[in-house]
Amino acid sequence: YMQYISLIISLTSLVISLVSFILNNKRASYTLIDDNYKSLLDTAISNPNFRNPEITKKYKDYEKKDNSFYNSYCSYAFQVWNFVETVYDFNNTKKEKKQLIRTWMPILREENRLHFNWFARNTRLFKNEFVYFVYHELNGFEIKKGSEEDLSFIIDSYIKSFPEEERKSEEHIRKLINKGEYQVLVASFQDIDKEDVENVGYALVRIDYKSKLMFLDYVNVFEEYQSKGIGGVILESLFDNKVHKSGNVDAVIFEIEKAEGKPFKSQEARRRRFYLNHGARDLHVKDYGIPTKSGGKLPLDLMILPHYRSTFIKSDKIKKFVFASECAIHSDFTHTKDVINSYINNIDSFVKDSINSIVSFFSIIICWLWCRTSINK
Repeated sequence: YMQYISLIISLTSLVISLVSFILNNKRASYTLIDDNYKSLLDTAISNPNFRNPEITKKYKDYEKKDNSFYNSYCSYAFQVWNFVETVYDFNNTKKEKKQLIRTWMPILREENRLHFNWFARNTRLFKNEFVYFVYHELNGFEIKKGSEEDLSFIIDSYIKSFPEEERKSEEHIRKLINKGEYQVLVASFQDIDKEDVENVGYALVRIDYKSKLMFLDYVNVFEEYQSKGIGGVILESLFDNKVHKSGNVDAVIFEIEKAEGKPFKSQEARRRRFYLNHGARDLHVKDYGIPTKSGGKLPLDLMILPHYRSTFIKSDKIKKFVFASECAIHSDFTHTKDVINSYINNIDSFVKDSINSIVSFFSIIICWLWCRTSINK
């Protein structure tokens, strides 16, 4: 019996040690967050204008008239948002995440109220999922299905934002919407400088829930809301359940202008980097293009933005979806099928992180062989 008693005592000691470690780790986490926030408040006591909303919301005005303050505030705002991201990271890694975010959410909302304008201009400094959190949870960002009626406030921006050779007529867009071939997605959020919820952008898409693919034909952010990270949030939101109440999508397929040979700072090159930074990949489709009004073909590149769970999509599925989408979207041209047939067989399967998959496979094989060798010895 003594050996069982000894075993029970050992197990009890182990459990107590584990619980003690978890509690101490939890206290250390909260202490770290508390200390970081106290440090920020101490800095603000010495620089009260860092927390004056009348100044922080217009901080860009001080870049020329008081450059010293401008630089100091930018450093402070960067520290604030690093603190907010730390809380976000703890919230996603700790089991007590609900309690943590419940405790700190009022503080996060206040920091957002004070320093959102700086954040919106510097979203490149933070990971995409955190930017998504700031817009959705702290600023009420939402993307939802619109209707033909929403074209009334979209059409002017559409005409200004896209080249004539890439645009469709308003009549054709309305026809696609009424046929169910097109869907309007409207993006909105609560601008901290305004009382009402504002429409900030839109996307025109075609969705096939059987293949679980979406064709993103146009996406745009209204001019006054550009350079605030909203375009990236719209992209991330295309997979939201609120958009897809009747299903979900594995990937978003879209076209962009060719950037090969263009200067690094050109619009084409910047647009490509934007999509790549948000997880999109080039499908490398030779001879891809869209039909034009003149009866020719406009060369473009075809890209794919996969859902984070999507690792492989067969070429046949992509070909079938692209063929159906292009036929529907460009049904106003008589040579559409000729253009599609010029590249459709050049579309390959999509494989995500293929090199990592191969490395992982060989790692498993090596591990298995080593285990067998050890057992035989």
